[in-house]
This record gives sequence, structure tokens and C-alpha cells, in this order.
Amino acid sequence: MCIVKKHIDNVNQYGIPCVVCINKFNSDTVAELELCKKLAKELGAFDVAISEHWAKGGDGAKDLSLAVRKACQTTKE
Repeated sequence: MCIVKKHIDNVNQYGIPCVVCINKFNSDTVAELELCKKLAKELGAFDVAISEHWAKGGDGAKDLSLAVRKACQTTKE
């Protein structure tokens, strides 16, 4: 998770809300995914989305697109 923290810190230093995308694979458990989400938020992520775009195309990235949209709406111009 230390590399995730560094990426989140890099984004946050520019005042941009950081959205973390977790690629969900068939072998991932709900507990693992929830732990990753929790840790990323604790490390300063604005939002965290679980994505299955690799398997489901656009439908699998819907939660990610909603998280990015929400982050963009909070950004001041």
C-alpha cells in the first residue's frame, strides 16, 4: 500500500481529488476489496471504485466513471 499512498499524495498535492480504481478479478474476495477500499480512503483518496472493465467493458467501469464525475464536480476552477 505504500506505493498507493505515494500516488495519492502526489495527486493531492495539486489539489485534485484522487480517485483510486481497484481492478476486480474473479479470485478477489469481497473482504479483500473492502479492505483495499478502506485503506485507500484512510490514505487520503477522495473516492475508491471497484472496476471490472477488463471483463465487462463500459458496464464494468460504471462505478469508476461515477466516482470520477463526482470528483470533477467538487473541483474548483
